[in-house]
Amino acid sequence: MLVEAIMNGEILHGEAALAVHDIIKKFIRQLFRPWKLVKAGDVSAVGGFKTTTINTLRSVVDENGEGFFPSASAVSRSRALLDKHGSEIVGYASQMTRYGEVYYVNFEPALRLSLKACSLHDLATTTSVKVALTVDGADLFKGRTHVSTGIKVTDPRGIHPIKKQQFMVSSAEERDDDDACVKIQSREVCCAMIIADAKDNKHLYEYVFQEYYQWGERLRLEGLPASQYGPKLCQFTVTHTTDMKAAWFLSSRGGGCKNKTMFCHLCSCTKDSLTSYFVDEFFCDRCKRRERKRCYHHTVCDSVSVPKLLQELESKLGAYHKRHGKTYQQIFSTTKLRVDHMQADRETDDHHIDYVIPASSMEKQRQYAQFIARECHLRGLQLIGTQAEEWRVLLHTSVAMEKCILILKK
Repeated sequence: MLVEAIMNGEILHGEAALAVHDIIKKFIRQLFRPWKLVKAGDVSAVGGFKTTTINTLRSVVDENGEGFFPSASAVSRSRALLDKHGSEIVGYASQMTRYGEVYYVNFEPALRLSLKACSLHDLATTTSVKVALTVDGADLFKGRTHVSTGIKVTDPRGIHPIKKQQFMVSSAEERDDDDACVKIQSREVCCAMIIADAKDNKHLYEYVFQEYYQWGERLRLEGLPASQYGPKLCQFTVTHTTDMKAAWFLSSRGGGCKNKTMFCHLCSCTKDSLTSYFVDEFFCDRCKRRERKRCYHHTVCDSVSVPKLLQELESKLGAYHKRHGKTYQQIFSTTKLRVDHMQADRETDDHHIDYVIPASSMEKQRQYAQFIARECHLRGLQLIGTQAEEWRVLLHTSVAMEKCILILKK
């Protein structure tokens, strides 16, 4: 009743109503300050908060023109001041390339400010901090795309710049607390470094983004040297978080399965052998333990396994030359023998090692025996016995070595 009496002007001859009105107006103005509306536009989804939204608030909610909400021009001035401030403390440059217009943020001050926002800058002067280099593209509208690179703070010791909470739980006691950590997948801990108004393609990564990835490699190997922006920072633990398309472009390996023969950037699987499988001694350890009949797994070519595979390949090539008196390449370029266990007609192909010799045709038995004998002589194998089956058993050992070498060469 008191509030109603105040708002109806029945107290102090309406002076109380005017005072309350001014307090409410001041509160609403404080709530919808221009810089807050600028932030709402920046952090909302594309098209979620626009200049027209501000105009609608003024025309519909504030229909009497009380001045509750700022004008669009006031918001634009705040946005211009924010851009100016960002340019002064971080800085950026624009460059027109053959692929489109590209904006480069100054890498070092942007990284240092991100670390300070997450309370990691001081820690980075004494120990390694984890960051991730990211890249992604998106469609602006039909026929128009943009590609952006950025750096993301991923160190679990960091503090969220807005929520002021840990990124991740650090002790067993904290795991029962719902507020003990925040999601690391948050745009508040990312900073865009390059924004390219260009089509997402391989050449963009090779030439436009090259400087960015070279800088990331220096972060990993050397850290940040002391400069006008701050003290020396230790070597960083750098990871690359990209989608599959970016991985193809960055490694210059792989591609669409139907378009590229070597479609995987990590293993030697080809599009023709996508559904192929290994048998016998070529099983992986996992399939051996599980007693699988077929093994569909391929060795991943990482920095640890590649040297081991090269060493094994060299050893196999040496053993092959010692057994046959010829190099693998010499025999491979001359042989007519087919050994693919995935070949659908291998049992009826008279040039395949798994060919089923017809018992009723003496001529085909003779032809296949001559063929197998030729392949044994090519490999320097001494024929034992008088039957093609005996010679084929002898040839199987060489074929197994050749399969192994072929897999390793891939």
